[in-house]
Parts: sequence; structure tokens; C-alpha cells
Amino acid sequence: SALLLSGRLFAADEPAIDAAKYPQDAPAKALGSIIKALTGGDFAYYAAWMLIPADKERILKTHETLTKFAESRKTPERAQKIRAQTELMKKLLEENKVTEGESGDVKWARFEFGVQTLQLEKQTDGRWVMNSNVIKKNAPKPEEKK
Repeated sequence: SALLLSGRLFAADEPAIDAAKYPQDAPAKALGSIIKALTGGDFAYYAAWMLIPADKERILKTHETLTKFAESRKTPERAQKIRAQTELMKKLLEENKVTEGESGDVKWARFEFGVQTLQLEKQTDGRWVMNSNVIKKNAPKPEEKK
């Protein structure tokens, strides 16, 4: 089936996990590793090991392989977006305003800077990975609007 085939393609071009180069055993370490992978252009590794499984699956549906995904990130327009994204991530890391909690069976850590929030989630293997669906600008609460 196509799904099985894409899984094989994904496994074939998935880089080996490298906890020494990209530690992810704590939220702050994981965010630092994400910044390092993105600024270093290690996009296949980022997609394979630094995102929640649903995000990785979405990437594969769109790009078929991690190699194709990585190549799609290497345009001047993408480079500019990635620079802006990593600058925000650096501010989130420096601010170190982190809240941790659980929603159902998902343990999460949320980094906040100004109105921005980024969520990392702990995986069963102990790695903290980014949930790209929880990168948002927080709307001010009604009582905060003046």
C-alpha cells in the first residue's frame, strides 16, 4: 500500500538518533537542540526526531521523504522564516519562562516569551519534542485589554 511504502521510504532516509549531538532529555536541552538543528540545516534530523509523531507523519504525506523535506527548507524564503523562528526560540530559551503540566497522558512543557508560546511534549523514550500545533501568539485576556 502507499502508506506502507511511504513508511519504508521514511525509514530508509531517517537519520540515526544522536543524543550526544542533540540532547533532548530535558525541555531546555531539547529546545536548544532544535535551535541547533535548524540553524545548522539538519532538517531531516529535525523532522525525524524533534517533532511529535503527528507532525512527522504530516511532513511525510506532503514531501514523501525526509530528504525531500530537507531540500524544501533550503530556499531563500524558507531560510528567512527559519531565521525568524530560531530567533524567537532563542528568546523563549533565554527568558526561561517555562510551565510544565499534563493533559491526559501527554506531559508537556510550555516556553513563553511575551505573547508567544511553544510546547514540547515528552515521548515514551524520554525525548522532549516540539508540537508545532502549539506555537502561538497568546491573545490578551479581556481584562488585560485597555
